[in-house]
Formats: sequence, C-alpha cells, structure tokens
Amino acid sequence: MNRKTNRANSRFMRAVNHKKFGGSPRGGFTIVELLVVIVVIAILTAITIVAYNGIQSRARGSKIVAALDVYEKTARLYKEENGVYPSSDDGFNVCLGDSYPATSLFAEGECYAVGGSSYQESQTTNDQFKTVVSNLPDVSDASVDTGAGGAIRGILYQRVGNEAIMTYYIAGDQPCGRGHKYPSQFGGKPITTCQVELE
Repeated sequence: MNRKTNRANSRFMRAVNHKKFGGSPRGGFTIVELLVVIVVIAILTAITIVAYNGIQSRARGSKIVAALDVYEKTARLYKEENGVYPSSDDGFNVCLGDSYPATSLFAEGECYAVGGSSYQESQTTNDQFKTVVSNLPDVSDASVDTGAGGAIRGILYQRVGNEAIMTYYIAGDQPCGRGHKYPSQFGGKPITTCQVELE
C-alpha cells in the first residue's frame, strides 16, 4: 500500500508542477512557438542586412568625399602655381587617378561606361596633379551600377576655360557629401550626381 501511495503522490506532484509552471506533460515546443521564433529571427536578419548595406554605402560615400577634398585642394594649388586648373584632354571628362583596373563592367583605365559613352583616365591630367601631390587617392572601388550593363566609378574631372568641375555619383537618392546634388535616372535606377565647381 505504501508503494501505491508513493506512486499516486508522485503522479499528483507531477500534475501540480506542470500546471503550476505551465509545462505540458509531453515537454518541448509547439509548432506555433517554433514558427514565432523563426519569424522573429527572419525579421531581425532583414533589419541587420538593411543596416549593413546602409553602412557600406555611407562608407563608400565618405571615401569618395575624402578623395574629392584631396583632388580639389590639389587642383587649387596647381592653379595658384600655373594660373589654370589641370587640363582635361580638350575639355572632355577624364577619370581622376591612375588606378582603375579592368573589371567585368570596365576596361582598364575606364571610370564611366554608360550607354556607349566611355571616359578614361588621362596621363596628362594625372601628371599635372602629381606635380602637387605625388600619390593620388584611389577611388576605383567606389562604383555605381547604372543598370543595363553600365556603371560609373571614381571621380570625373573636366576643365572648361578657367573653371573645372569634379563629378561623382551615388546609388539612390541620397545627399551629396560635397557639391551640388542633381538627382537623375540611369537605366531606370535613381542615381545622385554630385558636382563640385572650381572657379
């Protein structure tokens, strides 16, 4: 009889403990609980990916703005010494810098490949900048996909008369770190054109 009483007490205590602490006699999680956890993890992952992409984009933007500062100061110093800004191959746009490697979207030395138009780095322009600063900043990895196989990277430079313009591009509709903002569309994608005018 003592054994029966112990078993009955044991069963009774297990039942009380399950009710008291919200447990189920089987243990484990229900399918609804597992689905809720999976949904929460998916939401947190999506938030993290969006935040990470935003951080990467801002970092690329900061790098190109820092390089733009160097190029702008260099161009102004060149003008002080020579009376004009560095040339840009008969007034056409050229790529600032001399480190534009070939990629799947660009030929070597190319920084602009959109709709059949192409701009290259210019040895003459780079040599003129290097009379002031020996190491030019590398911005070849600051690239924007324009869609339909086109892309832009780095900083474009153009001298027109006694003035010069430096242009860079940012994916999406974003504020320019430096210069005037010109929202535009390339291949249906919003791209921000940022221009710094040197007078």
